Amino acid sequence: MKNVLILFTLVHSTLSNFTFNDDFPNCTVTSNLIKTAVNISSTYYNRHFTTTVIWKQNSSNCVNGFLMSYPGSVVLSPWATYNDSRVRDINETVGFKQTIYFANDLNEYEIIMKLINEVIRFPIRFILVLENIVTSNQELYDYIEVTSKNDQADLIVVSEMDTGEVKLSTFFPYSEGLCGNYTPVFMKYGQDMFPKKFSNFYQCPIRTALLEYFPYVTVQAEDGRIRSVGGYDGKILMIILTKLNASLEVTSAYNNSIFGTYVNGTATGSIGDLATEKADILIPADILTEKRYTVTLPSHTYHTVDIRWVGRRQREVYDWLKFIVPDQTNFTYLHGLVYISFLISASLVIKCKPHLTRATNRILYQSFIIILGQSVKFVTKSFLLNTLFVLWIWFCFFFRIDYQADLVNALQTPDLEPPFESIEDAVTKVDGYGGVEVVVEYYKDTPLEHNYKVIPMNELRKYIRRIFEGENFLLATDIALVNLLAPYVQILEKRISATGASFYMRPGWPAAKDVDDVIFSLVEAGVIDKILSDGNNHKWILDRTDIHDEMIPIGIAFSKINTLFYGLILMWVVCAIILIIEIKHYEKKMKKAQRE
Repeated sequence: MKNVLILFTLVHSTLSNFTFNDDFPNCTVTSNLIKTAVNISSTYYNRHFTTTVIWKQNSSNCVNGFLMSYPGSVVLSPWATYNDSRVRDINETVGFKQTIYFANDLNEYEIIMKLINEVIRFPIRFILVLENIVTSNQELYDYIEVTSKNDQADLIVVSEMDTGEVKLSTFFPYSEGLCGNYTPVFMKYGQDMFPKKFSNFYQCPIRTALLEYFPYVTVQAEDGRIRSVGGYDGKILMIILTKLNASLEVTSAYNNSIFGTYVNGTATGSIGDLATEKADILIPADILTEKRYTVTLPSHTYHTVDIRWVGRRQREVYDWLKFIVPDQTNFTYLHGLVYISFLISASLVIKCKPHLTRATNRILYQSFIIILGQSVKFVTKSFLLNTLFVLWIWFCFFFRIDYQADLVNALQTPDLEPPFESIEDAVTKVDGYGGVEVVVEYYKDTPLEHNYKVIPMNELRKYIRRIFEGENFLLATDIALVNLLAPYVQILEKRISATGASFYMRPGWPAAKDVDDVIFSLVEAGVIDKILSDGNNHKWILDRTDIHDEMIPIGIAFSKINTLFYGLILMWVVCAIILIIEIKHYEKKMKKAQRE
């Protein structure tokens, strides 16, 4: 009820300030101009939304008649000295989604349109009521030109001609072979007053900012000029251009190495090209953030970006031991159990029947010689002990086969260091970490933020290749870039983010809706999934033509083979120690015999 009282108070104040002039048409409630304006706005504006009514304070003759007849809710916005802050306040509170403007001066109209264009992000439906009698189409042309240059295309001009006839007109910016056609096109009742105007660009250009990002965007140039773009997002862009019959005009490429931001009027990177209206669309697509959303116009989300931490592959540990002692297997403990059982059984037999064996028989030493495959002389008359030794030789035969199999398997299957358990664990084991700029926002006000290195998107390929070659660096990147490299890198299981990716368009671009419709149709038809499922992104990283290319085998490093000689030297040392012990034992035995 309070809003209604305020509305009537504003209406009453406007009535007391209206002035009439012979140059203006009849603007009473029953005049054709007002009837037409009310009819069009009532038909095409949603009555559940607020309609913003704009006019020059103390200078309009037609607002009162419109307000008395329009059935919807309105916000009155008379202006005397408009400024940027006031327009922003209106945009943040009620917006300009459906706006009707009563104009009688072209220069004043241009001032307001420039202010509105600076704050709106989405195209609006705009009804322009000309209060002056229109004597020629040139007057309509001038108003349309001002409207179009301020990014408004959904326009209906309601005007009264000098013949007394009220006409409805609009324009089609891309028509008759022109890329900026402001010629008024008169409409009739029954026609769609807000038709699609950007479904056919007639080969007029779409200004595009490119950020080369393998495998999403690749540039294809001819004679120093970019003719087309490739990669995942590049293919989608070319499909959009084909669908809309538009041409490609590259406004920037290579020079912007980051997406950038637009904060407090300061533009950086490729986002800045959109915010300053140097470009209409930016590729590649990227994840949506609050800062980007406020200064751009995102399209439908058409795929999900899974961002993970990627590091070097797990390094091999204890390589040199495999040439001496292979990895433990399920049979290792069984081997030890059999050996101990044989020693105990043989010792018991010798102890129970010493007369059947020679004193020189040493079970531990001789059984070990047999397991090494060496010949040994063992004299015994015990059938049970001989049977044990036959079984032991048979066991040693299988043991050597098992050992050789384990050794081959150990040489082919490396023992790897423990994987990174978490990002907090990983940063303590690497020489540095970083990634694309958007990721640092996820770690804001945490210790990870301080040493995070922002890497330009066009350098990600270089970093991935360096990690692939073994550099101890941790990279935050789209998992799609490294999925096929999983055997050669380490991908942390916990994702940083799984967020939808969108194309970014400049705010207020009137063709954004048509571009978005094409993207949405491609998603529904499965074209996007078909393009993204292309498994050739590995070639941008490894410079290989096919992931199934034959890998050239690499021989065992000589440094590893040296461990065989280390093992031999170790055995020599053991033998020398045993020899010294034997000599000492013999000398001690001889001295004892001499004393006796």
